[in-house]
This record gives sequence, structure tokens and C-alpha cells, in this order.
Amino acid sequence: MWVSDTTYVMVNKTFYYICVMIDLFSRKVISYEVSTYNNTTQSKEAFKQAFQERDRPQNLIFHSDQGSQYVSYEFVNIFRKTK
Repeated sequence: MWVSDTTYVMVNKTFYYICVMIDLFSRKVISYEVSTYNNTTQSKEAFKQAFQERDRPQNLIFHSDQGSQYVSYEFVNIFRKTK
């Protein structure tokens, strides 16, 4: 089971958004993306990176806070293609 969320931090008066994917079994960060925008592309790239790094796991359970970037057509379509 993987979980994901996005948070932000201000550095030198600029906000940076960090999307993190965590494997709950190992309790390790398996991927992350940093951007000046909180958007679907950031979440999608973090997911694709984790999926490749973990050798395309089958029967993956994915949990998020259901924020707009995770329920967007773009993200859901990427997730469905992995099955």
C-alpha cells in the first residue's frame, strides 16, 4: 500500500510544493517531486517515478487525501493504466 500527500515550504520568499509517495510496508519515501506549483503534473511524475522504481507492482493499493491533483482525470488515468 502506498500513500501520498503534498505539502509546502517557503524558501527565500518562494513557496515550494513537495509531493511525497510512501510505501507503508517499508515505511520509506519511494519518490518525491518538488515544484513551485501544486498541480497534477507534480503528483503524476512522483507516482510514475515510484511505479518504475518499484518494478511496476501489481494489485497496488493507493491512498491519498483525495485532493484535486489526485482526483483529476489525468492522475486517475495514469493510475488506471498501471492495472
